[in-house]
Amino acid sequence: MTPKPSLDALVVDDDNPKYGRTFLEHIRDSFEYGGFPGWSNYLNAPLESLKELASGL
Repeated sequence: MTPKPSLDALVVDDDNPKYGRTFLEHIRDSFEYGGFPGWSNYLNAPLESLKELASGL
């Protein structure tokens, strides 16, 4: 099956085959977590520090 082109393409991770979200979801997490979207996967993320980093983005 050939993927269909899309403005909001699916982002995949070869190291984690279960990972799959759209490019826009990835960008939103990047802004929300101060440039570190990987923190969205952790319950113990340093939210205050990330909030400070995200201010102004």
